[in-house]
Amino acid sequence: MPQKRVLHLEERMARLHGLLPNLKLEHTIMPSRYDQLLPLLNPRVHQDEHVQIYQILP
Repeated sequence: MPQKRVLHLEERMARLHGLLPNLKLEHTIMPSRYDQLLPLLNPRVHQDEHVQIYQILP
């Protein structure tokens, strides 16, 4: 399942770059240890997610 999510993200980012070509990745927030533990306790609800923050350049 993670492989499918990555491909979906790449497709969405390609579409977004078509609309906003001047995007710059500012920061990626990785899951904490607590976030990594939660899927082991309840895999159907909690998923390991990364957050990416972009800046729109002029």
